[in-house]
Amino acid sequence: MITIRPVITLTFLLLFARTGISQPPDKDRFPQLLFFIERNLNRNIIVYEAHFDKNGDLDDQTPMKIFWLLNEKNGETAPLSYAEKTLAYGIICRKENENEFYIRLVSYKNKVFHLIQTSPFRARLTTTINDREVSVDRIYIEAENRNLIPVIRYIMLEGKELYSRQRLCEYFRPGKGNKL
Repeated sequence: MITIRPVITLTFLLLFARTGISQPPDKDRFPQLLFFIERNLNRNIIVYEAHFDKNGDLDDQTPMKIFWLLNEKNGETAPLSYAEKTLAYGIICRKENENEFYIRLVSYKNKVFHLIQTSPFRARLTTTINDREVSVDRIYIEAENRNLIPVIRYIMLEGKELYSRQRLCEYFRPGKGNKL
């Protein structure tokens, strides 16, 4: 069963896009990968990695690193701009307890995520889909370019249920009352 929920406008997610089908991040190159955001408008993706201190614990000040993987530029990486961090792809983070953080995306504050350290230098990002706890691995944004501002058609959050490892998806459409 797919849950459909209204979403605050996520136009900012695409306003700052660098214009496809993306290539997922290589886990050898990005061993601390938590999840990534891909969009249909180009092959570049936003990567979210766990960030650890020298002892292998999640860093208290910056538990996640977020950056562009520019697949359209031979896989170069680039930092997010200030606007991208504050309006689109950044996070709001609060430490819950030892090695666990409460996370929200700045562009969609209704969804709660938990960043949990599972062992030294290992972590996962969890949330709920259909009342089941999942380890998040991907967000996909389907949009179309109209004038200067892209229009988001839908957003898909995807992950694996923690116990059964079954893949689950949740679809959103920006605005109130919009259903797929």
